[in-house]
Amino acid sequence: MLRGSYLRLISLTILLIALPEEFAARDYEGYQLLEVIPKTESDVRTIANLPNALGEHLDFWKESRAIDQPTEIFLSPESKSRVVKYLKDNSIAEYRTKIENVGEIVQADALDTPRPPPSAARDEQVRPFDINSFDFNEYHSHAEINDYLKFVATNKSKFVDIKSMGISHEGRQMSYLKIGYPSNEPKNAFFVDAGIHAREWITPAVALHFINELVTNPELTVLLENIDVYVLPSVNPDGYEYSRNSERLWRKSRSGPRGAEGCYGVDPNRNFDFYWGYSGVSHDPCSEIYCGPEALSESECQHLTDFLLQHNDTIKAYVTLHSYGNLIIHPWGHKSNAVPDDVNDIIRVGTQMARVIREAGGPEFTVGTGPDILYEVSGSSQDFAKHVGIKYAYTMELTNTPTGFILPKSRIAHTAGHILPALFVVAEEVRNTDADNTHENIIN
Repeated sequence: MLRGSYLRLISLTILLIALPEEFAARDYEGYQLLEVIPKTESDVRTIANLPNALGEHLDFWKESRAIDQPTEIFLSPESKSRVVKYLKDNSIAEYRTKIENVGEIVQADALDTPRPPPSAARDEQVRPFDINSFDFNEYHSHAEINDYLKFVATNKSKFVDIKSMGISHEGRQMSYLKIGYPSNEPKNAFFVDAGIHAREWITPAVALHFINELVTNPELTVLLENIDVYVLPSVNPDGYEYSRNSERLWRKSRSGPRGAEGCYGVDPNRNFDFYWGYSGVSHDPCSEIYCGPEALSESECQHLTDFLLQHNDTIKAYVTLHSYGNLIIHPWGHKSNAVPDDVNDIIRVGTQMARVIREAGGPEFTVGTGPDILYEVSGSSQDFAKHVGIKYAYTMELTNTPTGFILPKSRIAHTAGHILPALFVVAEEVRNTDADNTHENIIN
């Protein structure tokens, strides 16, 4: 046992030495994940006010909006003592250290996932691709993901096309697949994306499982004769690659630097042009929830916006994959007690999604608006999709885990196994939706 641990430590040391200095991975040694459970409404408000009260940038992995729902806060050793003092001073007694040393988990994760130094130019190099050696239960690089998409489009060319949504800030292709048999008549479409937050590695992995099922399962032929499915596995490729090579828990895009401290990145899911900057955001460039200097400041968000506007006459459903929380979130997110006029249809489908997840052996998923079951957030891709006329728009916060965003790759297949049935519920709803269906997205 000791020998194995020693060899792993040597391997990690060699990995870090081999990387150029600018790509050396942050180790997060001594960082902890603190779980706090509010017992009163006053506790909920007190916990939410933590960043303002301490004047610090705190990284909330989960936020509570209700009594007995845990909040999870990622803390440096220095911040932990201040946060604990604040909790004690405000008579909040129910808290515990959920992860004693995040650095240990990150180091183990680094050994488990090979990562060459990042390069947008390297991403575009032509490499031999062997589908037999492509492991769907691995966290692949952006380049490997694009290689797989190219392979599928080449080998399933009768009903699969690969296209680029645009170029990221650092020059990476935002490749997506259009999956569906040609038709002389207009077809409804279903759009799925993943990876908008860099550290949520499970989401591109689930998107690849979804693609594989669509292109290899002959029972889906009838579905694909009737609808098209668009899949964009990585909305934020620059952030994703940065999280793979430098900071595993990086969340934002990679634009910048901005502000006096020269901070990088914008939260892409707060950068869309619908109630941008209204609520649940920060205007501080160093914040994890920085909404950007203006709506659509991020090229990745602009490209996705352009695509949705170009196809909003045919796209009837939009699902964006996030982690984590066991949640199916629907509009609107910018304020409490606001729902679209067709909310009953949206809840009906969301409830069916939760049911099939449970039937597939997954956990119980909660369905509701962000303010009701998570928190207020404005400028999200989900709300923008609904705003431009896409009837069904959901954010899926995938399965809770003991290690937060650092989900072992051994859990990829299990997670995909209960998420894919929910995606096919939406696909069938798209198939059965009137192609001429139009609606007003009224905010009630």
